Amino acid sequence: MVREVLGDWFSFLGGKPRVVIFSVSYNITLPEVYRQLENEGMIDILIPIQAGARSPQEIDQFGVYKAISKVNTKWACLIKLDVLPFRDGHGDWLETAIERINAGGYFGFGGSYRAEDMQSVGNGFYRTQKYSHNFCIFRPDEWLSAAGRAKQLTLPKLRHGNEPVTADRFLIERTIQDYMKSEDRYVLIRNEDPTWTVFHINQWGEDLRKIRETYLARRGIIPFLNTGKRIPMSAYKYPPWQRYYGYPKPTLLQRLRRKFRKLIHESYFHLF
Repeated sequence: MVREVLGDWFSFLGGKPRVVIFSVSYNITLPEVYRQLENEGMIDILIPIQAGARSPQEIDQFGVYKAISKVNTKWACLIKLDVLPFRDGHGDWLETAIERINAGGYFGFGGSYRAEDMQSVGNGFYRTQKYSHNFCIFRPDEWLSAAGRAKQLTLPKLRHGNEPVTADRFLIERTIQDYMKSEDRYVLIRNEDPTWTVFHINQWGEDLRKIRETYLARRGIIPFLNTGKRIPMSAYKYPPWQRYYGYPKPTLLQRLRRKFRKLIHESYFHLF
């Protein structure tokens, strides 16, 4: 689904960005689609990272950091390929977002998630100190400065291709959130409706293909729209079928079994 989702993003942004940078990890062979897109000019800079024995959790942060370190434009838009955009109209949305970032002194403009600290700033926009790699527009120099507070991310090591190992795949996201809290900065988020949405799907392959079809058809999206309403607890405390559009909801019997296994697991560790 690389080609399809990348095309969705080009349409959403109003055309191919000036420079498209992809950081891709692989085990044995880099998937051919990335070389094809590079040859076609849809990808300008390709950063292959051989995973070896490392898990995605161990190398994801360095791939993101490497990609942003190669940006030479004033603004960057960071996305993941399991995030689906959609707009019908709203041709000026990007210009408006950047204007509001500048006017309000925001760290950036994001979306694809709901947060428990959401605050309205008027005109259908909200602010939060939550940050996600899934979708965010920001100034790359400030992003690198904020992310660089995590000592595991040092540019000289990255330049030489020797990525240190960290099992914390949320390292940068948490570091940038800590930066925003210390500097009183925020990410701006806009109100979603059926004509403008960005959904984190958290599915891949054939599952993502099917979900994308229903998503573009605008079926069943209303419960997942970000309308600025605060959620009472962290999104990760909700089951995945409540967090992600299109995620299959288990049957009642499956949910009861899962709850029972969780209770047994928690009781076991409480005893020991």
